Amino acid sequence: MPDFEAIEKQRVAAPGKLPQPAAKPGLHIEAEGTAVSGASYGVSRRTQRELRRGEMPVKATLDLHGLHAEQARHRLQGFVEESVREGRRTVAVICGKGKHSGPEGPILRQIAVETLAAQPAGVLAFTSAAPAQGGDGVLLLLLRHAS
Repeated sequence: MPDFEAIEKQRVAAPGKLPQPAAKPGLHIEAEGTAVSGASYGVSRRTQRELRRGEMPVKATLDLHGLHAEQARHRLQGFVEESVREGRRTVAVICGKGKHSGPEGPILRQIAVETLAAQPAGVLAFTSAAPAQGGDGVLLLLLRHAS
């Protein structure tokens, strides 16, 4: 189980950057305000911008509302694996903005970011959606092609 207090201390100490995941050193994760994004090296800025603007058609959606942390992690992992197998290139994950999460804040989004960062070879990039697509309560994922 991740140490959320340590992650929060790192985030406060270095605003704008989230801790880099040990499981996938090629994935670069950044936070700007409440928006978050991550990309593997080799994913172009243009591709990241298109994903963030919602210019890539979303082929499937997973809603994590109402799930506990471990349930959300498990469902997200399965969703990414299934989406890669099915050849889906862009998918959306609804995490919510954490308005009903209490003092802990948006736990589901943090769980989703950690899970995506550690996802073995499935996720090329992810970003908070544009406001018209749900904003910070939705993550858009760019997945690798099925091999």
